Amino acid sequence: MQTKIRKLTTQDAAAFWSIRLEALTNAPDAFATTVKEHRMMTIADAAQRLQARPDGSCVVGAFVDGELVAIAGLARDRQPKKRHKALLWGVYASPVVRGQGFGRAVVTHVLQLARRIRGLRTILLTVSSHNKQACALYRSLGFRRYGVERAALIVDGVEVNEDLMALELATGAFTRLQ
Repeated sequence: MQTKIRKLTTQDAAAFWSIRLEALTNAPDAFATTVKEHRMMTIADAAQRLQARPDGSCVVGAFVDGELVAIAGLARDRQPKKRHKALLWGVYASPVVRGQGFGRAVVTHVLQLARRIRGLRTILLTVSSHNKQACALYRSLGFRRYGVERAALIVDGVEVNEDLMALELATGAFTRLQ
């Protein structure tokens, strides 16, 4: 089994589109986007999302024998007063590789890239509160819960709470602000 973890490029658009569809189908309560919304996105739209960004925003993928099996994205805030923050989004590992460390691997790779981005201090994420495995993964990587958004999503009439989590990239980064 040959594995590779790297930033996705526009050439990965079709594979990215497919794994996102799989993620939205398999875990509708983990993502704000619906399958119907995703199906309206073209492969060209997906390619545009994967274009290299000077601000460091990117999508990372894990490949096994050339097949994309896990993804995680980083989106840096564009507003000047918020550029010190970025969002970890779209984390997903296919069921065929779940429990084998691929989710951790793509998130770890994203965090390594994030630490190289000048001026970036905080990585934020939201995760379904009931997803104990994902919450534990993020805690093990240094994320801390700072709140809960009640009914962040409503999926098929069921309210889904989301934990709001943050990772401070530089220890003591906020002490000056107090």
